[in-house]
Amino acid sequence: MQQSVIPLVEVALDRPRHLRYDLNALISIQQATGVNLLQKFEPSMMGLAEIRAFLWAGLLHEDTNLTVEQAGAMIGPANLGYVTNKLFEAMGQAMPEAKGEPATEPESPLPG
Repeated sequence: MQQSVIPLVEVALDRPRHLRYDLNALISIQQATGVNLLQKFEPSMMGLAEIRAFLWAGLLHEDTNLTVEQAGAMIGPANLGYVTNKLFEAMGQAMPEAKGEPATEPESPLPG
């Protein structure tokens, strides 16, 4: 099996699971919440519905049959802070750090 270039972050829920935020997960988040992660997004903008959607989308790579409601059932008042921290950790590892400079295309090795 090919190893993913997207880091996994383990999270203890109903069993040990692994969050991964690849493009598929980001699209799932956008479809579930309307949040476009290509635009500025602040963690303070996250409500309970967004936390649930982020958890669900991050777990889909391991369990494609997981529903949003099943993901939500894994979060309660006792572990909400823990899960939220794990979501931020996984998203932070998946996203490149902003360097303050616009991305440039690499120069072509071909003359011309």
